[in-house]
Formats: sequence, C-alpha cells, structure tokens
Amino acid sequence: MELTAKLFSDTGMQNLMKNSQSDTLNSYFKQFNKSVYEINTLMTTIENRDRLKSKGFFAVAKDFIMAEKDKERIKDTLSRSKEARLYILGMLTAKKTLDENSDEGMLSKLYEYLLRPGTFDDVAEIQQKKFRKGSRSWLFEEFDAWFDDPKVAQSVFWLQAGPGMGKTVFTSELARRFIEKRPGALLGVVFFNFQEVATRDPATLLKSIVYQTAKLCPSICSDLLKKLNEINETTVEGIYDIILLKALELVVSKQPSEKQHLIIFDALDECGLEEDKNRKDLLKLFKKKLLRNRLPGVKIFVSGRPEKDIIDTLNECSHKIEGGDPRHLEDLKEYILFSVQDVFDATNAVNDAASIISINEAVDLIYRKSDQKFIYTAVVVDQIRDWFRNHDFSWMDFKSKLSELPQGLDDCYEKTFTKFIGSNPGHAHNFLLLMVGCSEQPLSSNYLVSNQKIK
Repeated sequence: MELTAKLFSDTGMQNLMKNSQSDTLNSYFKQFNKSVYEINTLMTTIENRDRLKSKGFFAVAKDFIMAEKDKERIKDTLSRSKEARLYILGMLTAKKTLDENSDEGMLSKLYEYLLRPGTFDDVAEIQQKKFRKGSRSWLFEEFDAWFDDPKVAQSVFWLQAGPGMGKTVFTSELARRFIEKRPGALLGVVFFNFQEVATRDPATLLKSIVYQTAKLCPSICSDLLKKLNEINETTVEGIYDIILLKALELVVSKQPSEKQHLIIFDALDECGLEEDKNRKDLLKLFKKKLLRNRLPGVKIFVSGRPEKDIIDTLNECSHKIEGGDPRHLEDLKEYILFSVQDVFDATNAVNDAASIISINEAVDLIYRKSDQKFIYTAVVVDQIRDWFRNHDFSWMDFKSKLSELPQGLDDCYEKTFTKFIGSNPGHAHNFLLLMVGCSEQPLSSNYLVSNQKIK
C-alpha cells in the first residue's frame, strides 16, 4: 500500500525484525502494521460515507457516519504508527537487544502470552473530547462518596441508563480523572463493543485488565507468567481465578493498605447476547465472586443499559440516570447550548442579534425534540453543521429548516432511511449493506423490520 511504503521505507528494517528476538520490538512492529490497516479501513469507511452523501443521503445519524470521529481516529492512528516507526528506527540505529528478563521484556512477553489484548486508550480519548466541562457534577459526587467510603456495602457501582444518555462519555471522563488525580488507582478500563468479536468477549477483556494492571507494576510479570501455565482453558472464571485475581493481589500488596483501586467496565450490555455463554459466565462471576467475595482494596465501576439479566445480577448496586431527573435535564440543556454555539462559532455565524435569537430557538427546539438523550443532540448538530457548510445558506433558511429537525431519535433513523431509499426496494438492499459497512453501532432490529420490511 502507498501509505505503507511512505511510513515504512527505511532499508534494513524488515531484516531487523526477522532477526530480532525482542517481544517489545515485535509488538511495535505489529502496532505499526495494525495502524496502517486501521487507516486504510477508515479511509474505506469515509469513501462509503461520501458515496452515500453523493446520492442524496445527507441527514445521516451520527451512529452510522461520524466524520469528526473518523478524523480523530485517523489522527490517533497516524500518531501510533509514527511512534512505532520511531521505536523500530531507534533499534535499527542503536543495534540494541532488549533484555528479555528485564521488567520491560517480561511485560512484553506477558502481552504476547495474553494474545495482545487491547488497552482502549484511543476509545477513551475520543469519548473524553465529547465531555462538557462542569456537567455530571452530581454523578461524580455520588461516585466519589461511594468510592471513598471504606465501609460501603457494595463493592460494585453500576451506572444504569438507557441508550444515548452519555454513559460512555461519563465513563471515559471518570477514567481520565482517576489517571490525573489518583495516580496508580485505576487498574484497568475496558469498553465492550458488540460489533467486534474481541471487544464483546468477556474473556478477552479480562485479559486486557490483567495486562493493564501489569503495566502499572511490571515487576509482577514474572509471577503472572508462571500462573499462565496453569490455565488449561480460557473461560471467564478460569482467567479470573488463576491470573486476574493474582495480578490484583500483587499490585494491591505493593500499595499502602488504605489505598483504594478501581476497575472499569463500560457498556456491559454489549458483551454478547443474553443467551451467549460468555455473557452468562461474566454475570455469574459478578454475582458469585465480585459482589459477594469482595477484593480488599479494589472496587468496580460498571455502566450499561438495564437489560433483564444485568438487572437480576446488579440491581442492588444500581445508580440511575433517568430522563426526568432535573440534574440530567440541566446537563442536557448545557450540552445542547454548547454544541449549537460551537457550530455557530466554527462557521462565523454569530454576528448579530438575529443570530443570538436563532441560537436560543435552536437550543429550545432541540431540547424539546431530544427525548432527553444526549445522542440526539450529537446527531442533529451534525445536520445543522452540514446546513452551514452551504455558502448560500441564510438565517431565514435556518429558521425555516429548524422545523425539519426530527422528533426524537427514532424519527432521525426513519427520515434517514426514507430519504435515501425512496420507493426502490432493490436500492434499499444495497443501501442496507452500505449502512452495515459504515455503522459504528449495532443496527436496531425495529428499523430493519419497519423500514426494510425484513422479517
């Protein structure tokens, strides 16, 4: 690929990789190749998006087409590929061979033994940028009171809320605050994602927590590598009992006895379907061990939708975000105002009293149509941003088009499908395939039934 040739053009680098026995060096090489693959995949997604828009498909829900997120992910991926390339070049220049028995070498070996689990730094960074400073202060206070209380009955804090309520953004900001204000307290954070096999598999994500914990204290790696030999099968309970529990005990033992640590699971509802064995095993692990046999010095934060099997398991430690909660509604209004203002500022649209009135009208209308969901705001603000990209767009146009904003998230999807598909059934199937290819989240079966007539 052209991008590969550009970033990976130095002579001798491939020979170095063939002759190297360093797991760290090999991991950087894999990181580099993975970055190139991700960039090309993202470019394909962007091409699909542009193809959809060229056919009149403009009112696109942010779940499916996320141009700004694409840009952020490309920027982040480029950064990681450059980091990997510089490391490999440094090894080539200095002719260094890592000591496999050093902490760094042992950590790299553990990474390989665990089958190179992801650490979700890129996911957290992207989501953190969506957080509105000052919002959710009441929820952070509620969490801090729980976490700092050594006598609290529950060792698990389940943030329960429906779709589009800002759970993942809150989780990402919580992780950032821990890293910044409580160094060494965050042992691991994982984001379940139903669309990818690796990120919906509880066993794989438990391995990620093992690796993240070991990164905080690499001196424990040799002990963990010995324990890995005892794992005969990669079941959820086996990974927890044999290696994760050992990792947590080792790290906690090296810290002051009064220090509390945290593990974060985001979007628990996306760890497979309710009938999946691994999902059942993970919830069984919570019920049997994490809720009852409390780990000294370790607490667990979980976010997720209130699905029946999760409610049955975690209901006693539930903390809710509810649509009618005045604190949530105040946060939502602030977020809408901030988002709309940001669009106007970016397009130099705010220049007179009429524009201020228009901002207030837009904020009020979006709030009333939002179904009290943050994700609705993200979708329609992207639509407004597209309006202002048209140089002939006027304030009168803006005021008249405000009434066209969809009523709630369901209407967003319905208008999107209807506008593009029209009355051509064959075209609809091609469109569906394109949407699956571009989708950032699972497609709702309700829309497939009502709009695509798929049984």
